[in-house]
Amino acid sequence: FVAVGQYDGTAFIEIGKDGRMTYLGRLPQVTTPSEWREIRSYKHYMIIGSEAPGHGVQIFDMHKLLTVDPANPVVFHPRNDLAAWTNALMPRGNQHNIVVNEELNYFAA
Repeated sequence: FVAVGQYDGTAFIEIGKDGRMTYLGRLPQVTTPSEWREIRSYKHYMIIGSEAPGHGVQIFDMHKLLTVDPANPVVFHPRNDLAAWTNALMPRGNQHNIVVNEELNYFAA
């Protein structure tokens, strides 16, 4: 799977063995749109941040995409369909970069 940053959220695409891309759905932004969306993968999660005030960090479990019918793409809820969401640790609830350290099992925004 691939996550594609959009002005108002994140799109999810499956890339088949033949290289064909199939749109599976999207996760809207939490607050206002932003030209900046930072996305990093970690195991089966996508960690999504934005410069939009109050956006926080969305952690999306890519396992949810395994049951999506490509004929009926899904619009996931920006908070209810997440593995986790937080903006409590950031002064303005936004960030520019997300860094994942796979060896130590953590990410920083």
